[in-house]
Amino acid sequence: MKILLLGGFPGSGKTAVLNRVIRAIARLEGTSAVIEGEIGPMEADSAPGGEGRIAVEPLFRGCACCKLSGDPVQAVGRIADEVNPDWLVAEMTGLAMMDGVCAAFRRGGRPDIPVHPVCVVDAARFGVLSGVVGPVLEGQLRGAELVLVNKADVVRPTGEQLDLIARWADGARVRTVSAGKTEDTVLWQIILEGIGEAQ
Repeated sequence: MKILLLGGFPGSGKTAVLNRVIRAIARLEGTSAVIEGEIGPMEADSAPGGEGRIAVEPLFRGCACCKLSGDPVQAVGRIADEVNPDWLVAEMTGLAMMDGVCAAFRRGGRPDIPVHPVCVVDAARFGVLSGVVGPVLEGQLRGAELVLVNKADVVRPTGEQLDLIARWADGARVRTVSAGKTEDTVLWQIILEGIGEAQ
């Protein structure tokens, strides 16, 4: 099992990306599980409380919905043991900091389960948001392996904006996409190439 962690500010298009990803995996005959309910903030120096529990419901063609309670890191380990999909796709809350969530997985997760953090950025609102909530956006980008600059069909990001995103993301790959219009398997291939998992 591999984990795709989707982060980004509210309205950036995380859910659209998630839906396309699970459809693409199904079309390619793979299996996936989706965490229902977004993963909330997990500080790097605090341990989530409670036993990790899951309730699994089948969705469609090799995709399952996993409802978590308690410790999400423990629950993810149970998903690996009990469901063992090819991919677990987890959507983080719109204000979660990527580096804090990744640190929690590094601290309490399993070394045999790779975690690929992907941050979705709203190209149409980035100029305004970076001036109003810049530290939040920077915190969400820090720790990402791949940044999807979404809604490029609405507004093409400027070179200056892309440079700022790349600087905040600190070495992550940056790809410009339109999740609402890109074919499912094409978007999935862009993600796989961006996280170094392309076949």
